[in-house]
Amino acid sequence: MVAVGKSVSHYRIREELGAGGAGVAIKAEGDKAWQGFGVPCLFLVGENEKIYSAEAAVGRLKRVAPQVKAEIIPGAGHDLTIAQADLVASKVLAFLGERAGVAATAA
Repeated sequence: MVAVGKSVSHYRIREELGAGGAGVAIKAEGDKAWQGFGVPCLFLVGENEKIYSAEAAVGRLKRVAPQVKAEIIPGAGHDLTIAQADLVASKVLAFLGERAGVAATAA
């Protein structure tokens, strides 16, 4: 059971969205946490995500935390690491390569 109204770390739980085999989905507030995120971060979301709008999530991150690199992966939903494995791998390797100052490519 989720404690609506309770704060967990930097997040305030607003509502429980549902539960399943993977756990409980919640809606939480946490813009301040994203704004203070000081380490490099890559946020990838599938364009067909059903839990939330991919466009809204990326738009919010770009407004709230422009230091977070956020991208939508076409042709995928929550399964983006399976449905678009090569594309996701290339995005992750490129992101890591940018931080390391080297060009990275998928095998």
